[in-house]
Amino acid sequence: TAAVAAAGRQLFPGLRRQPRSLIATGGAAGTLPRSYLLGSGPELSDQPVLRVTVDGESGEDARPGTWYWRALTFDTYTGRGWANGPVDAERFAAGEAWTEEVEPWRRPLRQSVEVLRSGDTALYGAGYPLSSDRPYEALLRSGPDAAEGDPVALTGGSRRYQVLSLVPDADEAALRAAGRDYPPGIAQTYLALPGVPARVIELAHRLTRDVDNPYDQALALQRFLRRYPYTLDVEPAPAKQDVVDYFLFDAQEGYCDYYASAMVVMARSLGIPARLATGYATGSYDAATGSYLVAEDSAHSWPELYFPEVGWVPFEPTGGRAALDWGEVPPPQLAGPAQPPVFGQAAGDLQAFREEDYRRQRVRWLVALPLLAVAALAAGLWWRRRPEPALPALYERLGRWGSRLGRPPGDGETAAEYGRGLSRQLDGGKAAEVLAFVGEFEAAQYGRGDQAAARGTWRRLEPALRRLWLGRAVGRGSDDDEEEGGGG
Repeated sequence: TAAVAAAGRQLFPGLRRQPRSLIATGGAAGTLPRSYLLGSGPELSDQPVLRVTVDGESGEDARPGTWYWRALTFDTYTGRGWANGPVDAERFAAGEAWTEEVEPWRRPLRQSVEVLRSGDTALYGAGYPLSSDRPYEALLRSGPDAAEGDPVALTGGSRRYQVLSLVPDADEAALRAAGRDYPPGIAQTYLALPGVPARVIELAHRLTRDVDNPYDQALALQRFLRRYPYTLDVEPAPAKQDVVDYFLFDAQEGYCDYYASAMVVMARSLGIPARLATGYATGSYDAATGSYLVAEDSAHSWPELYFPEVGWVPFEPTGGRAALDWGEVPPPQLAGPAQPPVFGQAAGDLQAFREEDYRRQRVRWLVALPLLAVAALAAGLWWRRRPEPALPALYERLGRWGSRLGRPPGDGETAAEYGRGLSRQLDGGKAAEVLAFVGEFEAAQYGRGDQAAARGTWRRLEPALRRLWLGRAVGRGSDDDEEEGGGG
């Protein structure tokens, strides 16, 4: 959709690439999200792009975690890269959650994000971003086969914001016990594969032949892929070759897109719903500020696999990066499904988001009202000191009012003739003012009359003509005429 295309053009403006390489929609062919990296060498810099503070991770006892700041997810593997199907854009107020359907093995995590470069409108967040302290837009997958309320991305326009996420709160035992009872929309969308070469599927089954648990299968795929060397200097796949097939059997090296794509495709071939996510890896933790500083060279893609009752769980198959062994990262907080319910825990944060937005609006009004008062005063002073219009311009305005009242100036009529003709349409008071103005106008124009007298008469006359016209316009004209004795 146009909304997704527009969002895609803004999500990562500093990463030098074509807009469609970030997000493709509908029937687009799709590419690897970071295909701009091909042959680029050290194109990604150490320029900071985000500063993120996570609640509970500051102070002497802080335990920094390994977080992935997700911006965007992809659902459709094309054989050449990634695309997204139809998407609807929905707006939400600050503190309003875009969904209330939450898996029980989740816990809320509040983060403060500062975007350090302009133009980036993605709302970055760990895990499953749920809401923000600023108004935001959720890009939600749509269509008959889409999982209900499944987000592509959340977007906003602020350089500083807070985001409330839901992150997995399950240890390895819970992931192994999750089973394969996938919701129909999840299975329909995230098990789909194009005509992937048979040797890719055979490799996935060979690597997992000794395990039948989805979590252990995922770990087996992750361990295998991490043996491939990491490099940015990799040639693109031949035009007619599947990208994952090329990576696994020919190139056998690559960057994060290749690793993540391979794990998603192989997981799907095993019947495990999977998708590709993009954003940034953790960055460097600054103990002095209790925040993560995320640089451009932390831009990353990773696979996310779906586990019933837990939701989407990230894995790390990219060589050279620390593996995510669940139950350890992030540390489990509870021994079972989150109690009280997740929204009970998150309610305080959501309410705080609403109150913070209300306070910001009040501050904006408190700042704006004095500015509006100053602007009104300046406008009033200008209006009083504005140059007086020339007398011919005032006479032209008399003709326009007369036209509205049914007596336009006639061709060749002098001012005196027109004044007498118009006055016969009006009551005594207005007629006298018209005749006075016309007389003073002619005296000032053609003799030595006082212009100030003509202007003073006009300031009284124009409001009277306006009131008369408005009265007639709303249907009181005939009564007014009778009261004024006007006619003819």
